[in-house]
Amino acid sequence: RSEAKALQHSQEHNSKAVVSLLDVVEADVIFTCLPTSKEVDDVLRKLEQELRPGTVIVDCTSGQPEYSRQIAERLDKQGVGFVDAPVSGGPRGAEAGTLTVMAGGCRDTLEKARCAIEAFSRKIVHAGEKPGSG
Repeated sequence: RSEAKALQHSQEHNSKAVVSLLDVVEADVIFTCLPTSKEVDDVLRKLEQELRPGTVIVDCTSGQPEYSRQIAERLDKQGVGFVDAPVSGGPRGAEAGTLTVMAGGCRDTLEKARCAIEAFSRKIVHAGEKPGSG
């Protein structure tokens, strides 16, 4: 949300803070959690040309399934995986690491991101092989 919050989070959780949106393309797993699927699409379009094959995008937005499928199809052409992974449990669950994640997408892609998802969730439900089913 801000550079100061990113730096504070990185110190508290031994993570790497990024100041520029384009810096996130260095990650193997990239998370989005935005108000709507349109914002997710807007952000990913800004990153798209810089994403490396093998990268996995995990979208925790409670978005529109059709939008998720379109994003996944577009990214797949670059060898980038996409899992839609809306969550249940609210801010307290996120802080406690007890969220439930309903993941939609290829099981192999989900497995690549599982360790990162488990950092904030207690339960991961694979809801289907196609993005948009989460």
